[in-house]
Amino acid sequence: MAHSPIVERHAFRRRPPALPDGFDQLSPESQAALRQFGPERLVAYGLAREDADELSSRVAQGDGWRAAACELGDRLPDPGPGVAPATAAGILFRKAALARASQMMMIADTAERRDIFARAADLYASAGAIAGDRARLVLRGAQGMTLAGWRFKAAQPIAAAVVWGGVEGWAMDFAAMGQALAARGIVAYLIDGPGQGETRLDHGLYFGPDWQAHWRAVVDQVEAETHGLPLIMVGNSMGGCLTMNYAPHDPRIRAVCSNGGPLRPPPLTGELPSKLRKFVVFCGEADAGAVWGALDSGREMACSSQPLLILHGGADPLVTEAEVLEIAARAGADDVRVVVYSDGDHCIYNHPADKHDRIAEWIRAAVRRA
Repeated sequence: MAHSPIVERHAFRRRPPALPDGFDQLSPESQAALRQFGPERLVAYGLAREDADELSSRVAQGDGWRAAACELGDRLPDPGPGVAPATAAGILFRKAALARASQMMMIADTAERRDIFARAADLYASAGAIAGDRARLVLRGAQGMTLAGWRFKAAQPIAAAVVWGGVEGWAMDFAAMGQALAARGIVAYLIDGPGQGETRLDHGLYFGPDWQAHWRAVVDQVEAETHGLPLIMVGNSMGGCLTMNYAPHDPRIRAVCSNGGPLRPPPLTGELPSKLRKFVVFCGEADAGAVWGALDSGREMACSSQPLLILHGGADPLVTEAEVLEIAARAGADDVRVVVYSDGDHCIYNHPADKHDRIAEWIRAAVRRA
């Protein structure tokens, strides 16, 4: 019989809203961008703090989101001969992050969007080669389909973590988590699953009813490459929901972490705002309502004995505390923990050090117990 979940709370003073004066006079896209992508979230996605602040400021003063992000990236110098490797890598990572940011408010998968994202990935790969801490991966999914990802190597590894993003935060955007895990002895595989990042925009693989077969093929390859290291799965945002729906059916996954994952996806009915239209585009030609509607994190985790860690932000506008407590209460494992940050935003972007420490040490403890 499952034990009661442990709920751990961390209290912080809630910060006042940071929307600019004249917000209501901005275009609908600019309003949506400023609501969805505050500076802390942009920094979490890899932007330098000064670039995140400048992008937010320009959009708040009437510039278009895409144009502002592109201009900021273009004005950064190209690394020249004689530049220190750390400087060269840093500039290229900044350019890659700004390029990714420039397409965040694009809904449709146009040729322009694909070109932007491909350029971002190439810049990121060049920076990673200089930094020497991550490598580009090409993986085979079901039916020979191609998936993309990044491996963050660890010295003397004790475990491997497969990390998934969400509907709009993809593999490259979670590099800080990859670095934090690798620094603590956990090889991190940041994967663009079906519907995400390079896997979708470069290789044309969207999210559909067969998504678990593609995930399983990824786990097969990670398992083969890591030679018996304990496998952990971490999902962020909707990736947390997907992780909690996938992991109970794969006994190779030793433990499960959801960072910002909901009980169920939102209903896709009626006139959808931009953030929910992204759920539809995520699925390509598949029936988005049916594919997303089949998911239920509480139902699936009730069938699992895998240790479960859920991180939740008390100020999360997308996921409620009631949802995560229901998942925890229904989970079948003896080891279930919910960590709540009172002022935490979605995916705890405003507490990155706390989040990364917590996830990494929880993985290390789970490996020791196993």
